[in-house]
Parts: sequence; C-alpha cells; structure tokens
Amino acid sequence: YMGILINQMRCIWNKVNGMTKGFCKRGFSAASIKLPGIALDIDGVLRKGNFAIKNGPKAIELLKTPLCELSKKWLQVESSIPFVLMTNGGGYLESFKSRELNRILGIDNTRSQLSKDDMLLCHTPLRELASDYKDKYVVVAGLGDILSIALDYGFKKAITLDEYSALFPYLSRLSIQGKKKEDVQKLAERARARLGLPQVLKFPPPISAIFVMSDPTMWEENLQIMCDLLISKDGIPGSIRSKKEAQVVDFYVTNVDFVYADAFVLPRHAQGCFLICLNELYKRQYNRGIDTVTYGKPSAITYKHAEKMIKKKCDPRCEITKFYMIGDNPEGDIKGANTNGWKSVLVKTGLFKGPTNDPHHPATFIKEDVLEAVKHIFKIEGISEQSSLNIYS
Repeated sequence: YMGILINQMRCIWNKVNGMTKGFCKRGFSAASIKLPGIALDIDGVLRKGNFAIKNGPKAIELLKTPLCELSKKWLQVESSIPFVLMTNGGGYLESFKSRELNRILGIDNTRSQLSKDDMLLCHTPLRELASDYKDKYVVVAGLGDILSIALDYGFKKAITLDEYSALFPYLSRLSIQGKKKEDVQKLAERARARLGLPQVLKFPPPISAIFVMSDPTMWEENLQIMCDLLISKDGIPGSIRSKKEAQVVDFYVTNVDFVYADAFVLPRHAQGCFLICLNELYKRQYNRGIDTVTYGKPSAITYKHAEKMIKKKCDPRCEITKFYMIGDNPEGDIKGANTNGWKSVLVKTGLFKGPTNDPHHPATFIKEDVLEAVKHIFKIEGISEQSSLNIYS
C-alpha cells in the first residue's frame, strides 16, 4: 500500500501547486494522452442475481483508480479510465441501479462507489427521444418503476400499459378478471388524475408510441393491447389499417436478448422471448410484420450512446482511441462490439463457459473474469508502468 499512498500524496501535491492547470505548459498538448474507453456488462460479469461475481469489486476499484496513481507519466491527471456499465437490464432509474449495484458489490461509501453517470441501462438512450413525444400520449410497458423512468426522461403524457388496461378493461377482460377490483380502480384513477382525463371517455386517447422498457409481465394483456394499437389506423384500438397504410404507432424495444445469466444454474428468459411471441402473433393474425426501432445490445444506437457517455467522462487532455466491451453474452455483448468497431472481451462467468471462442461471434480476447479482462486491457494499452497496485500479478 506504500506505493498507492505515495501516488495519492503526489496527486494532492500537484493539485495544490496548480500543476494540473499547467499541464500543457509542461510539454503536454491537448488530448495528448491516448486512452481506451471501456464498457462492462453487469449480469454475468459483475453480478448474478443478488450476489457479486468473484473479482467484480476489484475490477471496479481498478477502473476507478486515478491515472496519477497508475503511472508516473500522468501525475497531473486525477481522473480515471472512462468507463460505463452497459446492460440490457432496466426497469428502474439509473440512480437506483447504481445504489443497488454498490450494495451487491460491497463498495458503498468507498472510492469505487458507482454513480448514475456510470450506468447505461437498456432504456437510458430513450431520454433523447422525449422531446419528440413530450406532448403526445405514449404507452410504456415492462417490469419495474417504468412510469417514474418515463416521467423523469421527459415523457409528460406517458401511461403504463397496466393503467391503459385499467382505463379500458374491455380490451383485455381475462387479465382484468385476474386482478383485484380495487387495484384496477386505483390504477385508472391514478392515470386520470395525472393526465387530466375525464371520468368517462367515449374513446381512448390516441397513442403515438409504445416503449417496451423492460421485460413485460402479464403477457396476455401486453400482447393483446400492443397488437390492437399497432394495427390501428389512428392509435386508437378498434380499427385495422390496410396493408398499404403505414404503421401509425411507433414501436420501440430495449432488449432483444433471448436469455441472460442470473443466480439460477440455467439461463433465464429475457425480453427477446416476449418480442418473438408478439411478432409471431401479429404475423399470424394480420399477415404482416411490426416496424420496430431496437435499442439495447447489440444495436448500433446503444453502442453509439455508450461512446458519447464515455467521451463525456474523459479528461479534456485525453483522447479515446479505442473502445472495449467486456461481456458474457456472445449474441449481445460480443456481436455488438464486433459490428460497431470495438474490441471485445468475452468472460467465462456468465452465459459463456468456453473453452473455445464462440463460433458465430468470436471475441477479440477470452478471459476468465472481469478483473483479468480489465488487467489485460490495461496491459496492452500501456496504462500502468508501476507495480504499486500489483495489477499484473
């Protein structure tokens, strides 16, 4: 620990003496430090359910270590390697997810503590769409506190699919019968009060878009109402547009993963399974497909958003020259990295078990766990020249 302490003291001394401000004057030009940007998956890489995966906390500690403690070359730079945790999970605000992960990894109130700015959830990029729909009714679906997410992002007229069903129970009578009458009434009243809807509606308000923000529950209800809205002429259930008419209700999904790694020994079904059912039902009933905008890994939209987040976190004197993805899912993490020009690192702690590379989406590197992956990236990128952190041991 003596080496770490000495470097921390150097960082403090440099800050006090204004050496950071004089960085360029000391022979460094703007963006003269070349650094990698790193994205890490969460499930199967850092955690399984409510349990931390071995070496996950150490990997975060290493990523959070200031550059001035990693190399004598960068004594003036107190920021760390820019990284994000990029997951196809969601259902809660980024601030909640960071607190949850801090608790699971045991890094609460430490220097390694994660913040909401470190989190890229499956629905995080949707925030950029809020201005397009701020005055339009949109339906949001999925498990978790999705209404809080939608309102926080700026979707002022968001209505959950549960609320929509409660307001118009004739759309899915079987699912309504399985709920308590008082719960349905509370949902309907909540929606009326928030959206200023009259007690009696002759027609439902027109829906402009559907956002599947996490894995839906009550599949029969979600499938029925989504099909009704997507086939409609005007965003109001009850009509069927012709094949020549374009889809009126925009459809956004945030995760096409078929399975994911959780605490159970076998993989668990993910949002992609629901989407397969929805598309199959829609095709069988209406003999057409659904125009869909896809977010989440491996989509280019999500990887571009990750690049923006990483660059935003980068010290202005540094330049990101390469992006790395560390993940356990070849279909999502590795495929997304490979097709978007990133380097990929496949770990064996989640869906992928090895021993050979994935035949369909081969990774650039294969490592045992996330700590080994981070150390390898640091080594090939020349991040550390010191042994004080013992990062290569």
